[in-house]
Amino acid sequence: MTSQIKSISKPKLKLEVLDLQEVNKIHEATLWTIENVGVRFPSKHAIAIWADHVGAVVDQEKMIVRASPALIEQALKSAPPAYDLCARDPAQDLPLDGDHVFVGTDGCGVEILDLETGNRRTSCLADVCDIARIADASEEIGFHWVPVSAQDMPVNTRGLHEIKAIWENSTKHVQTESIYNTREATAAIEMAVAIAGGKDALRKRPILS
Repeated sequence: MTSQIKSISKPKLKLEVLDLQEVNKIHEATLWTIENVGVRFPSKHAIAIWADHVGAVVDQEKMIVRASPALIEQALKSAPPAYDLCARDPAQDLPLDGDHVFVGTDGCGVEILDLETGNRRTSCLADVCDIARIADASEEIGFHWVPVSAQDMPVNTRGLHEIKAIWENSTKHVQTESIYNTREATAAIEMAVAIAGGKDALRKRPILS
């Protein structure tokens, strides 16, 4: 395990593809689309939340929400300008403040080159564990994104096995792109609650994203 994580801090090289006027044009077009075309939310829970907000028009049958620009702008103002990706080890927290760039594992690939044989094969849960240990010991890696798929685990619990394997082998922040439904998301949050030490502790320091 490494407690030191390298980052690119206050980078001097900056790439701006769009100027402020072009960014505002895209933003205004987005607000127009949300208000006039709408966004589909295939979730009764999400639809119910939208229905409680003044400025949102909900089509219950089509599950489409149209929201006023004022409502969207108000929500944007409530979002924090900077926050941390929290880790089990607080020394490994990653500030997302616009001045730091971090590297993570990536991909959720389904094949891997076996280190022992050199042959390409289907990835498995043991590979997730091995990569997590290597990433945990590497100061260049700031956080985990499930790197390869645990193809030897059942499809309906595979994503949960993957994040469990990472938590068992690392103290850095964990992200997942393999949680697909409410059941899995609920179980993943319950796991995070247990590791963090309770719901309040998880809200204060979210170790999963």
